Amino acid sequence: MSDSFQGVDKITIQPGSATVPYTFTFAACTSATANDGSIPFGTTITTNKVKIFDETKTDKTSEIVSSVPSNTTTVLTITLKYPVTPELMPNTVDRDFSAATAWEKVDVDAYDEADDLTMTANAIDQYCTLPVLSAPTTIGKRYRMTYDLANISDTWALQSFDGTQTIGVINANITQGNLEWTALTTGGYRLVALAATSSGDFDNFTLKEIGGCAGRYSIEMELTLSSGAVMEFDFTRLYIEDIVV
Repeated sequence: MSDSFQGVDKITIQPGSATVPYTFTFAACTSATANDGSIPFGTTITTNKVKIFDETKTDKTSEIVSSVPSNTTTVLTITLKYPVTPELMPNTVDRDFSAATAWEKVDVDAYDEADDLTMTANAIDQYCTLPVLSAPTTIGKRYRMTYDLANISDTWALQSFDGTQTIGVINANITQGNLEWTALTTGGYRLVALAATSSGDFDNFTLKEIGGCAGRYSIEMELTLSSGAVMEFDFTRLYIEDIVV
């Protein structure tokens, strides 16, 4: 049976937290009959094991613990980091155009994928697409897409692959611009010209779920004592903030 460790109210990990050490003190009881410490009288910590789990009991240790935990005779130090939000566009080439991609010209007048996605329309509503499997989303979840854009002329719209949801309007050159939306479809993209002279060079796409790592986590600490006994402690108030990085 694990003990519930009540050292602090809670720990909140924020974006930018790369190497933040947290210490947990396990004082020994003051006598063999006292119950005023975390570990038995006359014992000290010799070794430790630490695991971190999310609310589904999935092991997230490697994503959140930035270095091997260390201990003194009474103190355990765990260095935590903000987890990297997973990239949801599975194919690098669809993001950076370093090779042949799954993007497809539908009826855009001029279309080229060499090094970036360069398009020029000669009629309103001309477009290209990226299939659902290359930019998947789950209905009801929130997402952020980022992109680079150069040599813009007029305006483009980013839509879902099937054209039923307009994600946002793009009308300015930018490095790592972003669009955020709540998905109403299963994903994919459609880049649509909103003018007969729309043109632009797109590159460096990313797609991430907003709050994909957010939630409550538990830290499970297993301490081997100088007596040879093993004690387990749970800290259940570790929180990851609802922000994409």
